[in-house]
Amino acid sequence: LWPEQGLSASLGLRFDGTPRYDMIGGKDLGFRHPANIGYLDPALALTRGPHTFTLNVPITVYKNFRRSYYELVTGTQFGGGLPQSMILATYSLRFGL
Repeated sequence: LWPEQGLSASLGLRFDGTPRYDMIGGKDLGFRHPANIGYLDPALALTRGPHTFTLNVPITVYKNFRRSYYELVTGTQFGGGLPQSMILATYSLRFGL
């Protein structure tokens, strides 16, 4: 956007999820909210020397909340446990060896 001031923009996809079952060991007998959410992820970054500050504001474009193992066994329903919206701020420091 403004290279001489170190300001740039990006656009990406973000996909977050919580599985219904454990990857190792079969199913989780405990309590969890399985879900998958896809985001369109615009970001602004400001770079000053070795320092970079990034601000992402993902926009929800896909949601799939599923019943957990606990909900399937007990017949209850609670819904997914992933956020509907987020604001992510990141700081990074680049250094050479």
